[in-house]
Amino acid sequence: MAKAAAAKPATKRKAATTTAKRMSNNTRATARKNNMTMNRSKSDEKPGFTIIEVVLVLAIAGLIFMMVFIALPTLQRSQRDTQRRSDLARLSSQITQYQANNNGKIPENGTQLEKLQKRYLSDNDFADPQYGYYELQFRNGSDVVGSQYSSVAGEGKEVDGQVYFIPAASCDNANETLLSANKRDYAILYRLEAGYYCQSSK
Repeated sequence: MAKAAAAKPATKRKAATTTAKRMSNNTRATARKNNMTMNRSKSDEKPGFTIIEVVLVLAIAGLIFMMVFIALPTLQRSQRDTQRRSDLARLSSQITQYQANNNGKIPENGTQLEKLQKRYLSDNDFADPQYGYYELQFRNGSDVVGSQYSSVAGEGKEVDGQVYFIPAASCDNANETLLSANKRDYAILYRLEAGYYCQSSK
């Protein structure tokens, strides 16, 4: 009887220890599951943009767009004026060819200038990038020498696309004034979008 009574408390202690171990194992397993769930939820969270960041990006994009919008027309004007200068250089080379075929003489009036245009420029793409084909205009050098480019090219008048051929004249680009020159020399004057362009034969 005494042995049986002593065995019961030992069995109870074993049962209590086993129950405690099971509870401890369950607690650990639950803790592990909770940790895994928290880690998974943290990794699934995607950081978003704040309102300040979005506004800042939009402001920078707007600033870039505005700079391009302002600079583009200026760049286009510059490109057109560059083409015009190139066209006038071609005209000058054609006048040199005309001189070679006419004993060194240059056109002396509007009729001869018109013949030059038809014969030497008709097959060329001789046109202003904005206003269409160039129109050659004869100006008597003795009448316009000493004049400012603006007065010869008709400041404020509808003269876009008109190229002024001026015999016995040369360009003073520093003061924008036509100067006297040899009768076989000439000046070519054109109004660009950004000022005037004058090219002398010498």
